[in-house]
Amino acid sequence: MSTTTTLDTPEVIQPITYTGLEEIEMGANRIQVDDKKIINCRADLNQLVPFKYPWAWDKYLNACANHWMPNEISMS
Repeated sequence: MSTTTTLDTPEVIQPITYTGLEEIEMGANRIQVDDKKIINCRADLNQLVPFKYPWAWDKYLNACANHWMPNEISMS
């Protein structure tokens, strides 16, 4: 008695044709600060200082110290 195994035919995967960039208008203007307001928000969203989380700034500085930054090397 022989056993035969049947292999299922693989499912054909269709390529993704939607990238999410379809709605982006080419040559669109830059985003204005007033366009980014949050409802009932009194804070400036682009304000970086004072930091809400000082530990995050310390982590960033430590991460920058682990490798060279372009502004530290004279490229001329």
